Amino acid sequence: MKGKNDESKFRNVITIGAEIAAILSLILNWLMYQNTKNIEGQSYEVDTLVIVSLIVNIVLLILFSIVLIRLFVVNLKGKRHSLENMFKAYISSEPPYLRTKNSTEESVLITKTKAAIKQIDESKAFDQDVYYMILYSLFHTAEGNINVVSILDDNEWVDTPEEDEFLRVNLAVSERKIHLNRIFVVNKSDVKDKLDNNSISSFIAADHTYIHLFVVFREKLTRSLANDIGGGYIDFDKYAVACDVFSDTEIRGTLKFEAKEIERYYKNFMRLSEYYMPLNQEFIDKYLK
Repeated sequence: MKGKNDESKFRNVITIGAEIAAILSLILNWLMYQNTKNIEGQSYEVDTLVIVSLIVNIVLLILFSIVLIRLFVVNLKGKRHSLENMFKAYISSEPPYLRTKNSTEESVLITKTKAAIKQIDESKAFDQDVYYMILYSLFHTAEGNINVVSILDDNEWVDTPEEDEFLRVNLAVSERKIHLNRIFVVNKSDVKDKLDNNSISSFIAADHTYIHLFVVFREKLTRSLANDIGGGYIDFDKYAVACDVFSDTEIRGTLKFEAKEIERYYKNFMRLSEYYMPLNQEFIDKYLK
């Protein structure tokens, strides 16, 4: 608690200092404006004001930079701490996925995931096994709507313990009355091959009160939008965005916490609404049978 109070005091001091510097800058600029109204040329005092104003503005810039950097660091630490708690909650639930592993495998996976969370880097992709564990944790503890753009890569929706657990935590969100909006992006020529599998059939068969499924044909997307959605992503109610990265036949991914990035992915999801079709019985009769 003391650490948080000190942190809060430090932020307050910096903020007050920035505000004082801003007020001084405005006063000095006003004084300079009054002096420059003299047609007779500028006096030594005006030159002094210019120098002082420059110094004040430099100080102001430094103060605001410190505030922004510190807020970013504090925000990342806060997200990291909350993610640690989410992971603990998922582990405490005794998920069936971990029961498929022996005690050594389970211990190694948990230790590896904890270490990865402590060293989160938005530019670095998690290993596949860790990425799955983080996704399970985010789904298990989600409290708001989840928006998903799923690019149907050959490595997705296959019969593996990891994918089975991914399906389970996806479907389980409806039990907590959380809306899951999932858009499948697929080439029209591949629609039957990609969508006709057990996992997606489970989504289709689920109660659609809280699970909403859509399909977008990739050919209809503009090049810029296709590039923006990348390998697909999951927006956890603007808390974070998990971005899929496919490489070497593995599904890896990164977590984005920056508000600007999260907003960008949300807007991309909304842009897809111009292209999607509901994955309903009419769609099934037309494309999957």
